Amino acid sequence: MRTVRRLLVILATLAIVTFGHGVAPASAERGLMLPTDVSSAASGPTPRVVGGVPANRAQTPWYVFINPLIAGNWYVCGGTAISPTWILTAAHCVTTASGQRMTPTEVASSASFVNPVSLSNIGPYYEWSQVIVHPDWNPDMLTNDIALIQTTVPMATTPLPYSADMSGPTAGTALQVFGFGAQSYGGPLSETLRMGNVLDLLGTTGTCGGYGQWYHNANQLCAGLSNGAVDSCQGDSGGPLTAQASTGRNVVGVVSFGYECGTPGYPGVYTRVARYAPWIGAITGAGASAGALSGATAGRTVISRSCKAKVCKLKKGGPALKVGVRNAGGSAASWKVASGNLKKSHGGGNLASGGTAQSQLRVANSKKACVKVTVTGTNAAPVKFKVATNGKKC
Repeated sequence: MRTVRRLLVILATLAIVTFGHGVAPASAERGLMLPTDVSSAASGPTPRVVGGVPANRAQTPWYVFINPLIAGNWYVCGGTAISPTWILTAAHCVTTASGQRMTPTEVASSASFVNPVSLSNIGPYYEWSQVIVHPDWNPDMLTNDIALIQTTVPMATTPLPYSADMSGPTAGTALQVFGFGAQSYGGPLSETLRMGNVLDLLGTTGTCGGYGQWYHNANQLCAGLSNGAVDSCQGDSGGPLTAQASTGRNVVGVVSFGYECGTPGYPGVYTRVARYAPWIGAITGAGASAGALSGATAGRTVISRSCKAKVCKLKKGGPALKVGVRNAGGSAASWKVASGNLKKSHGGGNLASGGTAQSQLRVANSKKACVKVTVTGTNAAPVKFKVATNGKKC
């Protein structure tokens, strides 16, 4: 089942909203409305970052947490400030499951929070003056899943340029997705903004995972990892997927839908922003980035281990020998540990740009042995050493 990534909100939390210069007025009772339930594709959109890391807020002044009121229900989504008064988000974040647009009262009751410190410290909010959904938004096929929100007053933000480069991203390009969404399918929202390093898996051609006819490469983008380790999830809908361009970072995608979260063979599907650049510019007056998207740098595995000697010692029941790997490149990298008859917690796998992993080696029995260990990785010299077990001399 395809699911959009918006979260249904049932109850208000105790989050405190503060008000300051340039912030829309509100009553003291107004707080962030957070979900206690996850909506399905039939009942509404859902948002996520699975396998991510805490984002550096100093680098995300353009991230916007949006809280729309639709048909009597509150929802949680993400967005990107592309100008002081315009937010880029997903159409399914601001419409009903059947595609019905928000009423003027609902628009005026909804709010945005710019780059919140956390859900418990959400900060000041900005009211909306209008919501514009792409005229060709199709809630049945989930195509043209893009919308624009205008705030009543300028937001305290540094906008992120949107890309108009239809030639990219190319397959293998390193991308980053941001959101407060669930870290597992059906799980709670993250307390803080998270960032996931993913890859463009197709470029501008091909079919995305097992989605078949539901994926349209002309106006959608397929991103994730082959093993599903990093993905967007419920609560991340409408949020930004970014890439490096020659002029700096650009937003290239909008979180749209996926099959559950982090499921191998079903990457995240994102609205391809460049396809809609003329429409965005005509409505907002915010010009697209003039920079061409940069291609990905090659994956590069950096290998480390807790024992630096040529011969390490292990005994049954003793501390493990730790082997760490990190991908210092811009594209996916692989790694593998060959350790003879030693027990290992992980034998290898794939890493997105910036990703890390660890394997812990232990002795399986009481035999004395001299075991050869080899650790290999993408664009890395093999690391070879010996392990003497249970007092054996190598």
